[in-house]
Amino acid sequence: MPTDSDQGQVELTIRTMAPPGASQDLFLRALQPVMQQRFRTAITIDNAAGQDGINAALKVKRDPPDGRHLLMTTASTLTFYPATGQAGFTEADFEPLLGVGRYRFVLITGGTQPWSDLHELFAQVREQDRALRYAGTGEPDLLMASAMAKRAGLKVEFLPRNGPALLAAVLQGDVDLGLGTGTHQPLLAEGHVRVVARLHSPTEPGHEAMPGPAEFGVDAALDNFILISAPRGLPSDGKHRLIGQLRNAVGAPEVTELLTKRLLMAPGLMRNGELEAALATQKRAFALTREAV
Repeated sequence: MPTDSDQGQVELTIRTMAPPGASQDLFLRALQPVMQQRFRTAITIDNAAGQDGINAALKVKRDPPDGRHLLMTTASTLTFYPATGQAGFTEADFEPLLGVGRYRFVLITGGTQPWSDLHELFAQVREQDRALRYAGTGEPDLLMASAMAKRAGLKVEFLPRNGPALLAAVLQGDVDLGLGTGTHQPLLAEGHVRVVARLHSPTEPGHEAMPGPAEFGVDAALDNFILISAPRGLPSDGKHRLIGQLRNAVGAPEVTELLTKRLLMAPGLMRNGELEAALATQKRAFALTREAV
């Protein structure tokens, strides 16, 4: 069980759905020195990418609930895939510890593409009588994009990608549209990609002008965030200690700056009842979106 006593360094393995260079991987690498300096806890990052978080979740499900093994994924992974009955895990297999920030998920396109927003893109694809080519991280964001496209009379060809591979697909023109998770920000600043729509709720000035799901008849949004969980069975004292240390580390200025400036996430920490409510909200959004597809 991790402790901040004087008994030497603690080893903590955090398995993430993210490949190197994706948002959660960058977040973990920012946490490493903070946890080391403040709590003498060495974080080993296991980039267990694949199947939009299912691979990482299955590995952590097999880990002992000893406080030395954690799962970093998204709220959507642990609320969407168990409902299919085919993921190999359930929500009850994990103990949610902390929700970190909220993704401002957007849809991006290559900077040289002729359309200015999602309405124009849908119109051009419809005129060309073809499917919309979309690169995303998994079934949850594909579900949202497909629901919007269906309202425009379009089918979707899906290219599953994450991190740098997703951005490369957009830049190279392999797809018309891709999911923006924050790692696109440097490319956006340089004009290599453009934002054409949002999938989150318009919570800040300027975002109201972006086309969103409601404009396409989809009464839902991706209210998604980084979710840190442990295998079910973690003793309560270890759980509270871990939550306290993680909250402390996430609040470090350098970590907060990465989340809000580099990854474009809305700040915030959720635990206990607030975290449970946020997970329930995401689950309801997926139920609404399934009805729209």
